[in-house]
Amino acid sequence: MLMHPALDQLSRYHRGAVFRRLRRGFSCKRRFYLSILGGLLGIVWLGNVTLSVMFREPAAPERFRLFVAAGFLVYGLWHVVKVAFQRPPQPIEWTPAEEELVCGGPFERRELIVYRLCTIFNASLVKATCFTVLMLPDLTRPMAGFIGTLAALCALDLIRITLEIIAFSLSRSVYRRFQIAMGAIVTASVSGTLLYAYAAADLERMSESANPLALVFHVGRSASYLLETLPGRTLLRPFQIYTDIIATTRYDLSWQLNLFAGTSLAMALLWGVFWADRYFSGAVLRREQTAYPPLAGATTDANGSTRTLGTRTSSTQGANPIRWFGGAGPIAWRQLLGARRCSGQLMMAMAFPGVLALTPLAVARSGPAGLLHVAGALTFYSFMLLPTALKFDFRRDIMRMGVLKTLPISPLSLVVGQIATPTLLSLAFQCTVLAIACLIRPFPLWMGIATVCLLAPLNALIFSVDNLVFMLYPYRLNQEGFEIFLRTTLTFTAKGLIFTLGLLVTLAWSYAANYTSRRLLGGLADPALVFVTGGAFLLLFSTWFVISLLSKAYIRFDPSQDLPA
Repeated sequence: MLMHPALDQLSRYHRGAVFRRLRRGFSCKRRFYLSILGGLLGIVWLGNVTLSVMFREPAAPERFRLFVAAGFLVYGLWHVVKVAFQRPPQPIEWTPAEEELVCGGPFERRELIVYRLCTIFNASLVKATCFTVLMLPDLTRPMAGFIGTLAALCALDLIRITLEIIAFSLSRSVYRRFQIAMGAIVTASVSGTLLYAYAAADLERMSESANPLALVFHVGRSASYLLETLPGRTLLRPFQIYTDIIATTRYDLSWQLNLFAGTSLAMALLWGVFWADRYFSGAVLRREQTAYPPLAGATTDANGSTRTLGTRTSSTQGANPIRWFGGAGPIAWRQLLGARRCSGQLMMAMAFPGVLALTPLAVARSGPAGLLHVAGALTFYSFMLLPTALKFDFRRDIMRMGVLKTLPISPLSLVVGQIATPTLLSLAFQCTVLAIACLIRPFPLWMGIATVCLLAPLNALIFSVDNLVFMLYPYRLNQEGFEIFLRTTLTFTAKGLIFTLGLLVTLAWSYAANYTSRRLLGGLADPALVFVTGGAFLLLFSTWFVISLLSKAYIRFDPSQDLPA
């Protein structure tokens, strides 16, 4: 038996607890209205999916195979890049409860790994089911599609775990060289794609096109040509095995051979996980024993700390207990220190939306027009993507809520300190993109300053909304499973609806500002001035209102009841 009976029973209890927690969350009075909103959004999403499945035309078989295989490849390469710029804190991730109850139990290392893989397999089942439902018009054999998708997702998860084990075990110098190599590869790939897209683009036709995403689609098509190179075909070949399983038209000998090959590849990756964990854990132990030998002539202080004779301790040197900004400053500073340790990951996470936000400059006819396009793109990507990358707020401190509750800081100050770091990081990212845009398509300086002044409160509003939803339905930072899959789907749907509502409000205010300016006198009769002033006031009021709601949610948060399992 691969897994200990006690761990198998714990896994079954855990699955039951997930559904009980979901039911309790939807029955709690405090979360009743948000649960209704989540249910309505789920109905809208399921209705959209049903209609798209029923009325969508099936894709061409060869095109479908290429896109599915390319999707698996991009997903796998993302794990490689993520590991290169975000070193995992431990080889296999465990929750605090699992570290105490499971890792500290009388279990072998192999049994613990199997327990973790079973948890990941449950999440892969849900993902494979959803993919099969979405791709029903393109699948001749839905069961074959489900089997192939499940096998591919399991293989990708095994690759991710192996990469995390290896990355955790590398020495600092070797890991730094790995980062440099991956950075060079990513830079060369992105630069080559953009140069090819620019050389092959018909910019005049795209500027006159009614589709604002025409340039983005063109860049995507240019990136697909990388698959025709020798490295691209080599990396794509293993995933084409799973694509052949998914897109088969009959269960013949060829399909059985592909299934055997895909299963064998997954089993080989499974063996690789066990081997990597056994080999690299020993390497880490030997490296730490060499790096930290016993100190000769060491003594122990009264408080239990060790120091070498003849040296001075400096644990209290430089301590500064000053509480600035009512206590919000130290909270923000602590989050900034955490962001500094993840600087490589942040640069990688922001590079993609930054490039997408700059693509409209290729078809913009003037600097001010390019600024409007870039500002609109920054607003969209900041709203949809940046909160997922910049989790230096309550989402990072969810397991420390008990400590935060004991701090002598007012709830409003603590909330401001928590959202200050992601707000400032987003603003720095946006200023960098705007500076690059100004170099490519120069625009007046006052327009750039006005754009930054509007983006600053917008960032605070975006992260306040994300943290408010999180405080009402908290979860662990890297939690997986059906609950997180459903939560992510509903969150992105809600963000899309909120973004649409914001566009409608902006459009309505533009007409109202034009109407209001006609009744003003002198210099106040400028519609642009009325629009910007009123929009800024509305944005500031919305930010203050959501921050107030977040403060109340923090006050009502009970660590004994609301902390995720």
